[in-house]
Amino acid sequence: MEGQVGEPGSEPALVACAKDVLAGSRGLHDFGSVFARATIYGRRPAHPGVETVDVDGRGRWTFVFSTPQRLAAHAGDCDVYATTGADLLGQLPPGIGVMLDPDDRHRFAVLVGARRREEAG
Repeated sequence: MEGQVGEPGSEPALVACAKDVLAGSRGLHDFGSVFARATIYGRRPAHPGVETVDVDGRGRWTFVFSTPQRLAAHAGDCDVYATTGADLLGQLPPGIGVMLDPDDRHRFAVLVGARRREEAG
C-alpha cells in the first residue's frame, strides 16, 4: 500500500516524496497525490474530531505523522487514529492546516490551495 513502510529501515513513500519535493526534484502536485493515498497517523482526542493547535499568526494546525513511531516520539503514549490523507482532508473544517512530521527535517505543510485541489479531485 502506498505510504506504508516497506523493508525494515525504509521510509514510507510519503516521507520520500516530501524529501524529494523539498529538494526540488519533484513537484508539489506529486506530494498531494502521494499524501492523498498514504496512511497517516494522528493523536486521537477524547471527543470526535482532530486535535489542533493555534500557531501565533499562522492559524490552527493539526499534526499528522507518517508512522506510528513518529507520532509516539512526538506525543508519547496516546490514543491513535489512522486514516488516508484524502479522508483526513475531506473531514477537516476549513481553516485548519495540516503539518506532516513536525519534528523531522522533512516536515511538510499541506497548503490550503493544495487541499482545495485535492478535495476537488
